[in-house]
Amino acid sequence: MAEATETIPIYPWFDQAPANLKTRAQLAAEGLKPGGPVCARVEWRGRRRSADLYDVGEAKPKKPPTEAQLAALAKANAKRDELARTCGQCGRIGADYLPAGEPCSTCEDAEHIAAHAADRASAARWAQRVLADETAIILDTETTGLDGWIVQVAVTNVQGRVLLDTLIHPQQPIPGAATAIHGITDADVSEAPTFGDVFAELSRLLEGQRVVVYNKAFDMGRLWDEVYRLHGSDQAAWHEADAWLARCRWQCAMERWSAWVGEVREFDGSYRWQRLPGGDHTALGDCRATLAVLRRMVGTS
Repeated sequence: MAEATETIPIYPWFDQAPANLKTRAQLAAEGLKPGGPVCARVEWRGRRRSADLYDVGEAKPKKPPTEAQLAALAKANAKRDELARTCGQCGRIGADYLPAGEPCSTCEDAEHIAAHAADRASAARWAQRVLADETAIILDTETTGLDGWIVQVAVTNVQGRVLLDTLIHPQQPIPGAATAIHGITDADVSEAPTFGDVFAELSRLLEGQRVVVYNKAFDMGRLWDEVYRLHGSDQAAWHEADAWLARCRWQCAMERWSAWVGEVREFDGSYRWQRLPGGDHTALGDCRATLAVLRRMVGTS
């Protein structure tokens, strides 16, 4: 015959068990330890979690820890506290608690300084390559707005020679807010060529060349819109605009200059975009300011 299996009460939660039944942890909190067998059990989460219950009436007092045990516990706690304040990189023990393996603020600062030094050196090497490229050119535009049409475009080479500098008729009024920035009015562009009129010359200067722009994304976007409008604003024009931009080697001086300056944004650790130093919001003036930035990065100005 099979042996009889002893059964004990099962409760779905602790507050449904009799008050005299407590877990080992509850007894310990009262300075007690179990003095008899398991009397019941609490099971929850579909019986995946459980805790044994003991009769508090059978519990026995826990023996007070000896001096040696207290000393060992204090030593262990002190070691745990020390480890929690130990830099995972340099091993120094600081005042602040650190996640396991994380560097202290001194090591983090050193990492940032080293990373910026490397980025600054990389930016300087890039500027040096640009200035050594006799075919590289610098471009800038002024527009009717952030998403507007071009009202002025200028191109220089890296020796500073002006290759193109012209106002452009945007074929729509120039908003006052834009005029307040660059000073170009509707009267100024009333007899200026359209983008279509200068497109052939601009293409001759740009295509296949290294084109350096301060805030590349902005100027490329405005040029893309102009080419799209010029070719009829249909699907073919979309592809032509993409293809025309792809035939140039666009590079952003703002990204490199921001890395060279090294002002870090706290919320994501990236470099804060820098305004163009010396820019005067004319296309030619900003080309010259961009050239000055390149020279400054390599220490020649």
